Amino acid sequence: MRFVPADEIDPPRHSVDTNNPRSLSVETDNDRERQLDEEFISNFIMKNINDERIVYNEKVVGNREETVAAIKTMDNLHDLFIVGREQGMISPLTAGLTDWSECLGLGAIGDLLVSSDFTATVSVLVVQQYVGLGPQNESVTTPDSPGHRDEQYGNVELINKQSPQQKGQPVFHSQH
Repeated sequence: MRFVPADEIDPPRHSVDTNNPRSLSVETDNDRERQLDEEFISNFIMKNINDERIVYNEKVVGNREETVAAIKTMDNLHDLFIVGREQGMISPLTAGLTDWSECLGLGAIGDLLVSSDFTATVSVLVVQQYVGLGPQNESVTTPDSPGHRDEQYGNVELINKQSPQQKGQPVFHSQH
């Protein structure tokens, strides 16, 4: 099932007047990625339209509550859920779901599927795009890669470097 934001049902189309020299068409990376995603999904649907083993649905949802409700309606229908995990962008459809996440590496939807709130026993495959090299061939890391320094953990690391822990002292302190 693909969740489609209610405000994107009919996205605005940008038109360019080629006769007007001041007219400029700008396509952002996100727009291009979205276009590629749409093309891939269309091709996938066309290739598998007669395969009864594959079910593709789209569900229009407006917020995280509707997203969670839609997912819970599928808990006993499928054995395998393939979910994407996006970095750096927060969708209004999943905003706030990671606040209570137990497994951040699974993403918002993946974590929901493996949580005790989800009654079914299912397999979850999390797909994340590999970033690779940046425009200047510099190494680009994801937040989960060993070389990435998350601000939260970077602060802990700096504190530990400035004041080494004595034996028997915990490195992390929990605040209640």
